[in-house]
Amino acid sequence: MLTVAHVLVGGTIGNEIRRARYALPLAFLSHYALDTVPHWSNWAVFFPTVANQYSAEVIGAVVDVTLAAGLILASTRGRANRALILSSAVFAAAPDVDNLPIIGTWMRASPATARIVAFHHNIQTNIAPSQWLLGAGPLALIGALAWWSFRRSGRMNHGVTESTAEKG
Repeated sequence: MLTVAHVLVGGTIGNEIRRARYALPLAFLSHYALDTVPHWSNWAVFFPTVANQYSAEVIGAVVDVTLAAGLILASTRGRANRALILSSAVFAAAPDVDNLPIIGTWMRASPATARIVAFHHNIQTNIAPSQWLLGAGPLALIGALAWWSFRRSGRMNHGVTESTAEKG
C-alpha cells in the first residue's frame, strides 16, 4: 500500500479516536490490515515503465512520502489535536521501515524481528498497474474517508457544530 494511504488512515484514526493509548496501537495495526487489501506498489504507480525497478521504487517512495507528509501536515494545520493525528500517522506508516535498505536488512536478520518482517511481506497483495480500478478504488475510498473526517472535525474544532449552527 502506498505510504500516503497508511498516513491518511493513521491520521484519521487519531482524529476520530482522540485518545493516544487507543489511537496509536490501532493506527499501527491498521498498517497490516491495509496491506492485505489489493494495492499498487510505489514503482507500479509512479514509474511503471522504468526498467530498473529498484530505482523506480526509490523515486516512487520519495514522491509517495512527500505527498503523504504534505497532505497530513496541510490537513492538520491549526488543529488542537494535531500532535495525536501526526503521531497516529507515523505509527500507521512505521511498519514499512523494514523496506529501508539498512534497517530492513538488519530486521530480516534479527531473531527479534525476522518473523514480523516475513509476516508483513507475506500479507502483501500487490497488483499490476493495468488493474487500475482495483488499485485506485481503495486509495479513493481512503482519501474520501480522511477528507470527510478532517472536514467534519474541523467544523467542530472551530466552534461550528450542529448545535451552535442552529442557535446562530
